[in-house]
Amino acid sequence: RYLGPLVPKQTLLWQDPVPAVSHDLVGEAEIASLKSQIRASGLTVSQLVSTAWAAASSFRGSDKRGGANGGRIRLQ
Repeated sequence: RYLGPLVPKQTLLWQDPVPAVSHDLVGEAEIASLKSQIRASGLTVSQLVSTAWAAASSFRGSDKRGGANGGRIRLQ
């Protein structure tokens, strides 16, 4: 991790840079709708927790990659 003056000015591809947001962000109404859809999905709490745990457990501390931050989660 770079800090202060050590942060390079150029974008380094190997750091998986996050592109600038070019769309509207999800608002309170959309969040409420998504929560309702999840509740109505018929999935159990156990299934939801298992999916979240599996996504988060893929994080690697060595290169700070993986995990559920910004990841796509698919229920199978």
